[in-house]
Amino acid sequence: MIRILLFAGLYAVLLSCHQNHTDESKSDNQHTDMHFAIGTYTQKEGHVDGKASGIYIAKLNETDLSIEIIDSLTGITNPSYLSIDSKNKNLYAVSENGGDPVAGIIRAYGYDDQWRFQPLNDASTQGNAPCHLTLSTDQKYILAANYMGGISAHQVNEDGSIGALTDTAYHKGYDPQSARQAASHPHMIFQTPVENTVLVCDLGSNRIFHYHIDEGKYQLIGSTESMLGAGPRHLIHHPKHRYVYSLNELNNTVEAYTYENLTQSMQRLQSIPTNDKEVPKEGMKASAIKIHPDGSYLYTANRGTGHHSISVFQINQSDGTLQKIQQIDSGGEVPRDFEITPSGEHLLVAHQNSDTIVVFTIDQESGRLASAGKSLRVPTPVCVTFF
Repeated sequence: MIRILLFAGLYAVLLSCHQNHTDESKSDNQHTDMHFAIGTYTQKEGHVDGKASGIYIAKLNETDLSIEIIDSLTGITNPSYLSIDSKNKNLYAVSENGGDPVAGIIRAYGYDDQWRFQPLNDASTQGNAPCHLTLSTDQKYILAANYMGGISAHQVNEDGSIGALTDTAYHKGYDPQSARQAASHPHMIFQTPVENTVLVCDLGSNRIFHYHIDEGKYQLIGSTESMLGAGPRHLIHHPKHRYVYSLNELNNTVEAYTYENLTQSMQRLQSIPTNDKEVPKEGMKASAIKIHPDGSYLYTANRGTGHHSISVFQINQSDGTLQKIQQIDSGGEVPRDFEITPSGEHLLVAHQNSDTIVVFTIDQESGRLASAGKSLRVPTPVCVTFF
């Protein structure tokens, strides 16, 4: 029988533990060297001229904001998105390949206290263009989303290597007449604070699917339909409350949701544009979404012809709604993704087309961003993930 955490009291404990972990991370990492991994594109594709050599390992010091690459992991094609099991010191990457037969791959690495990395193994995702992955709550399964080809689950072996394929699941497209929504396009698989329960953003299906992971099997327990033509790409869960924020690539909005439990559709609270009114709509594509560790502010990345920015929203803690307070130039071209440092003091933006990671300072009172005047040269970066 599937066990799902439905009771408010137990859920509150989970969120409290999650917040305590965040607070501890902030204390431990503040004003020290912080290591992070950078996912990239390594070859030319239809949407990018990949020039990287693989995954880069970098270090940031938050005192003087010095930033440098200390290692690179080669021999992997298009390791665009990454996931880290920091407790057991394993790094996982997608290899965003496509082809016939299916060419999508995920790869595992181990690392030690000296930041020495060792490739462990790889496995087929049974789909094409894997573009996101995450670990289940119990760390027993690695879950991947294939932009072309459904979602997969693999067992994680005791040494961190990828074990047997345990399941795959597939969705249907939303609109046969739409170029982007004629077929399913899972874009992100997100582990929620509810144990072993994930949300899958499917841009092509125009839905967020709710799954419980039971012994490595995907058990569909619910779904939430996005607004017409929205195209959910990425989402984030509030660290303290039952608020979920979905970033929609096709109509450049954030949809705010709440829920009692994930066996039902989430309740929409709001849909708010990511861009200011004066920003041209043509060619704009929202790309990434994150929340400040203290849960007060939400950030989105916006990319488009001649306009590349980060938007900042204040979160109403009582009802989950957003108020936009800033939109600032991202400092490069095509901000594909970004990450907030564990301390919550800085934000790093990966610019796919200008080969830079740009550092911003976060005002702790207002949440607003300001350029820190620091950047790192990296070929075609996609994502930043802190250890």
